Amino acid sequence: MSDLIYAAKVHDVGKIFLPEKILNKPGPLTKDEFYLVKMHPKVGSEILATIPGCERCQDWVEHHHEYFDGTGYPQGLKGEGIPLGARILHVAEAYVNMTTDRPFAPARSSEQAVAEMEKCSGTQFDGMLVRLLSRQLKSEKAPSLGD
Repeated sequence: MSDLIYAAKVHDVGKIFLPEKILNKPGPLTKDEFYLVKMHPKVGSEILATIPGCERCQDWVEHHHEYFDGTGYPQGLKGEGIPLGARILHVAEAYVNMTTDRPFAPARSSEQAVAEMEKCSGTQFDGMLVRLLSRQLKSEKAPSLGD
């Protein structure tokens, strides 16, 4: 299994230490609750540090909530200073979260999710990766020549 696929499967392992009432809270988080949530990438990274040969995954998991403009967490990394694997995880996680029913928001359509991500390109997300996701989703919906 590739490192990126493995990291995608375990990127939120640090949430194991978060109370379920925070994870499933239907309304906005308090400042203290959000502080706890913001710890999950670092905790996940520390868990992965116990697995030999998992250094890249550890780095990607630790930084998968960094924003392209430097306003994310845990370190406020910016642009290409954010590891590519972490930027990919961030885009993939956001897409899945937006297109899945959540306790605090109903699922959006694929088109709505991509439109929202395009609005946040260059700030929250790496715009190149959002464009690649959009192209891939469009190509999957396009009819083949045999249809």
